[in-house]
Amino acid sequence: MDMALAHETTALVSTLVAEAQRLGISWELRYGVVKSTTKLSAVFLVTMDGDSIPISVTSLIGRVGTSERVVILSTGPSNLWIIGSPGRFSITPYTPVWGNVGTATFNPNKGYYSQTGNLVFMWASAAVSNPGSGASTVTLTPPKQISRTEGIRQIIPFNGDGLVAAGIFTNGVCISFGGSAAGQPWERIRISSNGATNADKNLTGADLLAAGVLTTQGLYVTDAP
Repeated sequence: MDMALAHETTALVSTLVAEAQRLGISWELRYGVVKSTTKLSAVFLVTMDGDSIPISVTSLIGRVGTSERVVILSTGPSNLWIIGSPGRFSITPYTPVWGNVGTATFNPNKGYYSQTGNLVFMWASAAVSNPGSGASTVTLTPPKQISRTEGIRQIIPFNGDGLVAAGIFTNGVCISFGGSAAGQPWERIRISSNGATNADKNLTGADLLAAGVLTTQGLYVTDAP
């Protein structure tokens, strides 16, 4: 094949590919990073790999978070769809920080979380190795900050074994208050003791008896990417 014919063939192929993309009969997978999100819209601004200017892309997988890496299906210049996220279902370890526990220490003290857009699933569990003290309410730092922008509370379930009194099995919730500043922990762990009086109370440092176990897991909304 001579050079002139080779150039003509290359130009023809390029034209056919461009026309196929324009007509939506040629699909292409690309990667990108989410630059901004809104709470109610399914359209997100994404910067494609190799580009510098964010463009609008519609998500087919629900909400995605800022800085989340996504897979984009292009079926034409104006038809861009988020169809996946490589790290979406990854599980990340974190170390829970239990506040206002006085002299309490924990071993083991484990936590994991997974984030999908603005929704976080967290699990935290700790065994009391040295008993706690004090009358202050126990708090728990989450893996991602709790959203408080709507001015309402969020809760996740809590379970305790051997807290308050030996052999007592407690159920309750970790509570965040909507009016609190961003970055605050779960400010209160509210429990029912399931004892003789089944009294409701805030979990305090003095309730953390040796060998007691604290466990919480659930979903909450975050503003953090």
